[in-house]
Amino acid sequence: MEPNSSDLKCLEDLLSCLVSSSYTDEEETYVNLPIITPRIDQVLAQFRQRAKMSPWTTTSSSTEIMSSFEPEKNKFDNDSRIKRLEEQISHLLQKVTNSSKADLTVKAKKETDFTSESGSESGKENRKATRRSKLPNYRKNTLSTKLRSQRGKLSAKEQEKDFIKSKFQESHIKEGQSSSPASEITSLKVVGETPEKLGGPKSQLKKRNVDTGIQEEFTYKVLIQELDQEREKRWKAEEAEKKLSESIKQLQNQAKEEKDIQSVAVYTTDRLRELILKERYAKTRLQIDIRQLKEEAEKLGKELERSKQKEEDQQKALQTLEEALSKLESQKAQQQASEVKRIQTAELKASAAEREVQLLRICLQQQKEKVEQVHELLTLREQEHRKELETRVTLSGSEFQEALSKEVAREEQRHKDHIKELQEKRHQLNQKYKDLEDEFRVALTIEAKRFSEVKEGFDRLTAELAEHKQVLLHSQQKEKQSATLIHELTSVVKEQKDKITELIKSKQDIVYNLKSRIQILENMAEEDQQKTIQLELLKQEKSKLISQVTAQESVIDGLKAERKIWGEELAQQGKLLSLLSFIYPLLEPTSLSLWA
Repeated sequence: MEPNSSDLKCLEDLLSCLVSSSYTDEEETYVNLPIITPRIDQVLAQFRQRAKMSPWTTTSSSTEIMSSFEPEKNKFDNDSRIKRLEEQISHLLQKVTNSSKADLTVKAKKETDFTSESGSESGKENRKATRRSKLPNYRKNTLSTKLRSQRGKLSAKEQEKDFIKSKFQESHIKEGQSSSPASEITSLKVVGETPEKLGGPKSQLKKRNVDTGIQEEFTYKVLIQELDQEREKRWKAEEAEKKLSESIKQLQNQAKEEKDIQSVAVYTTDRLRELILKERYAKTRLQIDIRQLKEEAEKLGKELERSKQKEEDQQKALQTLEEALSKLESQKAQQQASEVKRIQTAELKASAAEREVQLLRICLQQQKEKVEQVHELLTLREQEHRKELETRVTLSGSEFQEALSKEVAREEQRHKDHIKELQEKRHQLNQKYKDLEDEFRVALTIEAKRFSEVKEGFDRLTAELAEHKQVLLHSQQKEKQSATLIHELTSVVKEQKDKITELIKSKQDIVYNLKSRIQILENMAEEDQQKTIQLELLKQEKSKLISQVTAQESVIDGLKAERKIWGEELAQQGKLLSLLSFIYPLLEPTSLSLWA
């Protein structure tokens, strides 16, 4: 059972108790027994237990209620039941007020009739009887003050019965008074009767007076006991009201605490949102940095491709030069006899060229090794990049396939253009080779023609040797400069390697930081989910507490209405007791006169 339905059942039990208390025992007599109200006591005990156990049961049963909680239906049912209970309470209050007004009007009419009839007939007899009464005056005063001060709970039907009994006793006493002078006259008229016959009615009158006194004392005791019982009930109701007010204060404090918890939760959610936004901004920045690094890597790859192309061109040029040198050597071997001196000079030039070629080959080998190392690094980076792409991007995605198709088309176009360029270069080189062959042929013919001129220029060459020596010195200086350039290039390559390693390390650090931040964000998201679940639980508990508070307020309103009704009934009983205190002294003289 839910707490709202249990509270509504408690209210229904209270209403049933009120209805049963207003319509029970029409022919009830005065009995010296305590009034028992088991239903009201049971409902109050249930409400107290619920007030004590509410802060514990709400937290323990929150998880169980989540699975079988239908708030809309329960709210609608509870609202309809509360409206019905309010209508029943208002109807009962109207009935009680109408019945109390009707009883008061009836009693007032009866009292006026009784006083108008009895005032004219028994005014003198009451005055005489008050002088002859055996009860002392102080006892009457104390009883009247006690009856006025005490407040008891009597139903309207019981009050009417008491009033009818008192009226019946008065009428009986009047009949006795009216019959007493006639009996005296008859006793005076009768002559010769014994005193035993005359003493019979006197003993009967004494017995009647004693019985009436015992009945009056018994009624006084019953009224006092009922007043004490009503006081105890009123005290219990006030204590229950105090406890209910304390429980309402506790529930209000709990509601305030829940509001504070909700405010803290809202603040924490705002902070978490800000942190998530910051992390997203940092993530975007890191993605931008990664894109920049990728662009730089692409640029370096393009530069490597260009360097490869340059190396290939240089190799081809070297091959052509070697071929040309071999041809020249063959031609020089054929012309050794005639051109010894020129051959020597040519050999010197060839040796120098070979040295340069060897140096260039060494440089090329070093560059090849460097290029291979760079290529290995690029392959490693490409593998790592592919792994990252495999982890990040799905290959079956439409966007990835479109981008891949575009890149493939671009690369195919580049490859075609490159093939065309190579074919054009090949054609040009073939043409150059043919031209060189033609030139060599022409040169051979020219050299044959100039052989005669060489002899003449031998003398000139001797003069030119000195000049060539100077040229050799200049070439040696150039070699030194080239060595320095090679050293600088090696240093540059080392610096590039260091930069590449630093970039790889920075990239790894960035990836590690991103993974750690992603884990932190996932933990934060899990905590947010838990907090949202806790907020939902708190909202449900709040709705339950609000329903409990409304139920308790309705119970308190019912108790207040009962208190008002009891106060009105006590006021009516006080009025009746004051009337009884006024009537009983009038009854005592008549009983004494009868006894006399």
